[in-house]
Amino acid sequence: MNNFIDHKYFMSLAIDAANNDDEVPVGCVIIHEGKVVASSCNKVEELKNPLLHAEILAINEAVKKLDVKFLCDCIMFCTLEPCKMCINAINLVRMKRVIFGAYNNGSISHESEIIGGVCEDKCKNMLYDFFKPKRNK
Repeated sequence: MNNFIDHKYFMSLAIDAANNDDEVPVGCVIIHEGKVVASSCNKVEELKNPLLHAEILAINEAVKKLDVKFLCDCIMFCTLEPCKMCINAINLVRMKRVIFGAYNNGSISHESEIIGGVCEDKCKNMLYDFFKPKRNK
């Protein structure tokens, strides 16, 4: 099997996917075994949902199409360096590799206040009780 991946070819597909009126032009393509399994663009404005980045939509499409939980054998091509949210999603699905075009020069400036430890014991025990029987199998 040829392991050569034509980065420019797959990035050109991501660039083509980025063309969507009134959206930040970001495109994403995910390949598996050298074939495209998902392709998407931002849908933030269209669907009025700030979570609908091209990467998130492509991940959802790929896991559904491949009928898997993880994308360990997949490569993602994005026209823009993924944001923090997308990087976390990419890591969560265990994407093998990410290749991007333009650098994201800190375009996300909002930082939410985070407060932790509220009802910590109750929350921790709830999780422990859920996972304990699953880990003892």
